Amino acid sequence: MSAALSLPVSIRSSAQRFGAGVTRVFFIAARLFLPLTLLVLLLVAAILPARFGVLSENRGTLLIFNAMLFDVMLLIVGATPLRAGDLAPRAAVWLRRGIAALAFAAAVVGAYALAAVLLRTMQGGLTPNRLTVIGWNVVNLLTLFLLLLRQLRTGRGDWVRALHVAFGEGLALYTLWSAFVLVALPHLARAAHWPVSAGHGLGN
Repeated sequence: MSAALSLPVSIRSSAQRFGAGVTRVFFIAARLFLPLTLLVLLLVAAILPARFGVLSENRGTLLIFNAMLFDVMLLIVGATPLRAGDLAPRAAVWLRRGIAALAFAAAVVGAYALAAVLLRTMQGGLTPNRLTVIGWNVVNLLTLFLLLLRQLRTGRGDWVRALHVAFGEGLALYTLWSAFVLVALPHLARAAHWPVSAGHGLGN
């Protein structure tokens, strides 16, 4: 009877494993999509030099590219394990290589997207929408650069922590730029007499 009473009625939240249940499915799905996403980005990076004019002239294509780059960043975060010991050593090696390759490919594609927005800005002038997108592209590229730089400086045993540190730095950059866009950009746009309509963004 006493043994039965000593059994815990529920598991403490601190003892529950975050990487279990639905979250575990999310992590697995992100890692399964990583090779396919890398292949798509490599194909895009190979095609872009010859099709750069289409990218810079088409507002819809530019928006799709920027949305895709955000999705890639979320995929990288999702594929990263919480702890280095969550994966077998061989699987960890390949996952680290895959994440680094995906980050590099995303940086290449992101650089083309940023160049296309800058070209449109040079041709049509600066607007709040264009400045916002330029900032997001710069923040995204800086985050990818920090991720790759920390992986180059980190050994195998500490690569997961290095990714977490890079994500934290990137989140700080995203937060700062979001605050600028929400607080300072409207005042800057009024002072500069920029158009406030969404139609005057990337497309015009």
